[in-house]
Amino acid sequence: MFWVADGGGTKTEGVLVDAAGTVLAHSVGGPCNLTALGAETCAANLDALLTTLCESAQVERNRITHAFLALGGLDTEQDRLEFNAVIPSLFPQQTTEWQVENDVLAALYSGTLGKPGMVLLAGTGSMAMALDIRGKLLRSGGWGSLVGRDPGSAFYVGQMLLAHVMREYDKGHEPDALARMVMAQAGVETPHQLIDWVEGAVSPTGQVAQAAKTVDAAAVQGNELAEQILVKAAKTMVEHFWMLVPQLDYSGMDEVPVVLAGGMFKSALYKETVQQLILAAGKPWRAVVPAVPPVGGSFVGVLQLAGLPVTGEVMKRFAQTLAQVKQ
Repeated sequence: MFWVADGGGTKTEGVLVDAAGTVLAHSVGGPCNLTALGAETCAANLDALLTTLCESAQVERNRITHAFLALGGLDTEQDRLEFNAVIPSLFPQQTTEWQVENDVLAALYSGTLGKPGMVLLAGTGSMAMALDIRGKLLRSGGWGSLVGRDPGSAFYVGQMLLAHVMREYDKGHEPDALARMVMAQAGVETPHQLIDWVEGAVSPTGQVAQAAKTVDAAAVQGNELAEQILVKAAKTMVEHFWMLVPQLDYSGMDEVPVVLAGGMFKSALYKETVQQLILAAGKPWRAVVPAVPPVGGSFVGVLQLAGLPVTGEVMKRFAQTLAQVKQ
């Protein structure tokens, strides 16, 4: 039996699954971002999640032979060392083989099924990761809103919107349609109250990212500025792609999947713009939507860890039984 997980800044999705792809239990637990929470808190959240899963499946932990944990904030070798020091406490039998990776790798695997390719992850933050035919694994971005501004992310989109609102306010202009929409979203009456709405939040970065929903809603209504913001964000997201391409070897591949993952791709205009830019790059690049959620990418990882093939039949069964367990 396998345990796979996909952990981020707001939640961690966990699954118990057998080698044939049949999901035995599914649950969602607390966040697991190493940078924000530290190794011990992440381990405690994972421990609670695993307890819930085992109780749901009515199995003991000692039946878990392999585990693949994809976690947010696993960015450096020091991060890996810190977490590797605490993870053995999750497996008292000390016989489980386990692997811990950055959560973006799970997003990559969810679309490539472990084969070479690239993922563009645009959620609250942004990052790209790529695996080439030689096994080289590279990343671009993911440095956070304070250092890198997370270009192409929901934070990036929300920040552009809020900056526009405050500039117009400083000029003495009345709030335009886009400003009124975000003020309504925030439940405030004047633009300057948006500052408290952001800075008073538990996660200011996440609060700014929420404003991206307003931008997309306005773009759907035909708001020109909202459309411009989304197109600009999409272009900056694809810059991650171009940063990595010269460093990678995909020779001999007729098609290289570029997986589109994360909440920003729920925006039709944003998604279409990224797809068009990837298409314009020519062969062998092909934009793809993942066949399974990121936790499915963790399942791909655990199959590889166990030395088992990743077949279409197994992945289809995983997707089907995961949907059934979630109902």
